[in-house]
Amino acid sequence: MNYENMSDLEIDFLVSAEKWKERCLSLNTWNDSAKETYKDIQSGTCVYADARYCNNPTDAFPIIVENNITIELSHDCTFEAYTTFNGKRCSAIFSEKRDALRAAMICFLKMKSE
Repeated sequence: MNYENMSDLEIDFLVSAEKWKERCLSLNTWNDSAKETYKDIQSGTCVYADARYCNNPTDAFPIIVENNITIELSHDCTFEAYTTFNGKRCSAIFSEKRDALRAAMICFLKMKSE
């Protein structure tokens, strides 16, 4: 999936869906009904969390910390958000500071799709 071409809102929906799935799995309630709700959250027809992960540090930082996502300035003056998951590096490159949280959420989604 090409997350870089998605809007912030679309990424927020996908992150919310992943948080829903994590919660269901932790409660051992990942069943057909939960899977349907997951799809509805992904599409934006159902709201699980009224969070703005791409623009609000309060919403994004728990995910960044829980998933060991690093945000840093690269040698070519771009910024990168990255983490290592199952021995594979998941990353997102961005050019403006205001996109740091968005890049971290893209990194999170890439990690979840592995």
